[in-house]
Amino acid sequence: MPKPKGVYRIFALGESTTVGYPYFYNASFPTFLLQRLQAIFPNQKFEVINLGMTATTSYAAPDILSELNKYQPDLIIYYGGHNEFYGALGIASNQFGVLSRVAALIYLKLIHFSTFQLLRNEAQAVAKWFTPEERMHGHETEMEHVARGKLVPYGGTEYREAYSIFRANLQAMRRYCRAERIPLIIGTQVSNLVDLPPFVSKHSQNLSHQKLEQFQEVFDAGKERHHLPWDII
Repeated sequence: MPKPKGVYRIFALGESTTVGYPYFYNASFPTFLLQRLQAIFPNQKFEVINLGMTATTSYAAPDILSELNKYQPDLIIYYGGHNEFYGALGIASNQFGVLSRVAALIYLKLIHFSTFQLLRNEAQAVAKWFTPEERMHGHETEMEHVARGKLVPYGGTEYREAYSIFRANLQAMRRYCRAERIPLIIGTQVSNLVDLPPFVSKHSQNLSHQKLEQFQEVFDAGKERHHLPWDII
C-alpha cells in the first residue's frame, strides 16, 4: 500500500517476542509502541507494522528488510537474537542448521522462486512418509518443531559460529539501511537470570578433586541460605 500523506511508517522485525507470543498482536511491543506514539503525538499519524515471525533466526530479518524500501519506511526496528541456536536455519536446528551462512543466504534467495518452493514442498511431503506418527500428530509449537534438541556448549565451536552469523546478519541490516537512508534501531536482548538455572551446568574439566569439593560446599551453603530448588547437573 502506498504510504498515506503525513503518515510516519514504522516496520518492526523480529521473532516470537515481536509477534507478542503467546498473546500475539494484542500484547506485542509494536502495538504498545503505536499506542504510546499516538498518546504523545496526537496530531501525527503513525503506522507500526508488525513483521515478526515465530521460530525464526536473524537470517529472516535482512531477507525481509531487502523488500521494505518500496513501502517507504521511516524507521525499522529489529528485536531478535533469542532463536539463534534452535530457530529455523539456526546452528542447532533441524531446519538446515548444517548449512554455512553462504549456503543459507543462497537458500533464502532461492525460496523466492515458485519452482524451488514446489521442489522443497515435494521433498518435505516425501520426508513425512518416514516421520514417526507421534510427531505427525503431536501438539508441538513451531519452535519445538524446528529445534533439533542438540545441546550447544557455552563458548564452544557452535556457540562461536552462531555468534558470528548473528553479527554478520546485523551488519547486513546496517549496511542496507545506511545505503537506503532508513533509520534503524536494534533492540538489546532482555534477559532475567537472577532466579533461573542454566539448562545444563557442567564443571570445568581442569578442576581438581579438592576444588570440586570446595565448590560443592560453598554451593550447598548458598543454596540452603537462599532456598534454591535446583542443583548442578
